[in-house]
Amino acid sequence: MIKNLNFDEGERILKIMLPLGLFEKINSNLENHYGIAVKDREKIDIKIFDPENDKVQAKFNILKLLRIKRF
Repeated sequence: MIKNLNFDEGERILKIMLPLGLFEKINSNLENHYGIAVKDREKIDIKIFDPENDKVQAKFNILKLLRIKRF
C-alpha cells in the first residue's frame, strides 16, 4: 500500500530534466500555466477553438432518437 501520496519525486525529475534539455515547457492558453513535454518528439499543429467563428454540430438528434422523419 502506498503511504506517501505526494509527488515530489516527479517534480524533482522534471526540475533535473528541463536544464538538461531533454524536456521543454509548453505554453498554455491559460495565463500562468504551462505543460512539460519531451523535446525530441513529433510536433503537430493544434487547432484552437474560437466560439465566435467555429460552429459545433450537436451529435444528439431528438428526431433520430424518436425515429421521426422530416417532411
